[in-house]
Amino acid sequence: MILQPIAENFIIRYSKYMSMDSHVRFAVLVPLVKRSGEWHVLFEVRNANLKDHAGEISFPGGARERGERLEETAIRETVEELGICDEQIVILKELKGTLAAIRGQWISSFVGVISENATLLPSPDEVASVFTVPIDFLKQYNPELHLMSGRYGVPVKSYIYRYNGYKIWGITARLLKNFMYCLEVVEELLEERENP
Repeated sequence: MILQPIAENFIIRYSKYMSMDSHVRFAVLVPLVKRSGEWHVLFEVRNANLKDHAGEISFPGGARERGERLEETAIRETVEELGICDEQIVILKELKGTLAAIRGQWISSFVGVISENATLLPSPDEVASVFTVPIDFLKQYNPELHLMSGRYGVPVKSYIYRYNGYKIWGITARLLKNFMYCLEVVEELLEERENP
């Protein structure tokens, strides 16, 4: 059957990514902040002088260090990039992992609340600025959908969100899409947190 060799070829090509302990793992935080009584998702605009993804929009995150749990990676990177204390971050939920199609990097993502009394002091070496998008806006928004060529030419879905002149695309848009899939559960966790 013609599908069998195709499937076998796919498994051979992607086998090194299916064993997640065999290479560097990455973790990001999808940060939630409250603004005027309304929940927002916080994004970073990366420094224009960075080697990778300069000037692009991202969530705080990076590579896991030796002996570190992925949740700890997401928190550490957020503390470093936003200049806050780890005590000011409460993890709500781990989202489904995402494979970055271009580089084959496996990215774990966590939803976390940043305390309302936290003062953001973004690291100028990494972060040019931050902005937030209301969750209510995202609920009503239909992102643009494109097909792009991923690793080994395998087509993958690419989403684009636009808000107040900002363009959220690439892996950040895919992570945001994953977050929106889980929004109902996240909102229940937020409600439990505010009304224990």
